[in-house]
Amino acid sequence: MEITQLLKPTAAQYATFVEKGFSLDLDFLNAYDWSTELVEQNGKYGLINCIGERLVSPNFENFQMMSGHDVRIGDRVVAQLNGKWGIITLDGGEGVWVVEPEYDYIGYPNTLTSFQKDNKWGVMNIATKEWILPLVCDKIYGANGFLFVNGIGVYEIGEKSGLILDNGEFTEAIYDEIDLVAEEFSKARIGDMWGFIAKDGQLVQDPDEAYFYEYID
Repeated sequence: MEITQLLKPTAAQYATFVEKGFSLDLDFLNAYDWSTELVEQNGKYGLINCIGERLVSPNFENFQMMSGHDVRIGDRVVAQLNGKWGIITLDGGEGVWVVEPEYDYIGYPNTLTSFQKDNKWGVMNIATKEWILPLVCDKIYGANGFLFVNGIGVYEIGEKSGLILDNGEFTEAIYDEIDLVAEEFSKARIGDMWGFIAKDGQLVQDPDEAYFYEYID
């Protein structure tokens, strides 16, 4: 089958495809735009999926989403209301606030997520609403600008730095310098001393005692 034009099927057409057991051409499946789309009404925005089904009503000022990303009912999305960011669960209707909109920035809403408010940063466990790192950090970052993209992140308080893992374990902010290298155990410097970082945050020279590691997916 040669595809010369791609038109999004309606929800009814898509349901018919599934009901009749049709196998859509692989070229169509690979070329089709499955990404979530913004819809606008009276200056506010909502989200629909690739077949036009509503994910959340147009009640928001903006969303933070990865380009081309496909979200579904039940997923969490960072949404803006009254100039502040929060996190909603998509429910096909008004959306349910998981985290109220009171922050200046929120990272990608994995279970552990970075937040900024009044120029201070922290990391919250969204599932439990507990702060892993409270809003006292001057900076939080990871590889390529994404926290935990390689399983590890760095936070700074004043002139000192610490490490935090995507499982919530972290060191105190005691290091003068941190060296992260992909697929290697992390190293840090305290004063003139460099070493690997043990589970308790202390510097060790034996790599067998090292704990903090940056992996690549």
